[in-house]
Amino acid sequence: MQLSQFRTQIAGMSGHEAARWLGIPPAMYWRWEQGQEPNAANRRAIYRFSNAAVTPNDLAGIGPRATHPLDVTGKK
Repeated sequence: MQLSQFRTQIAGMSGHEAARWLGIPPAMYWRWEQGQEPNAANRRAIYRFSNAAVTPNDLAGIGPRATHPLDVTGKK
């Protein structure tokens, strides 16, 4: 699950509220939602924050929704 999807659909929080819960600046949280990968400690915090709904693989774009750079079929 995407971090923004968890925040809005499951937790019902704003980005500022999620950042406050995680103890980070809102700008850092926004960068994560835009695709910047957090460090290991923050990945663990996100995992706990989301009750395991957002995994490190989700943050790295690895999983069923991810596409391989060499995939020419265009399927996701």
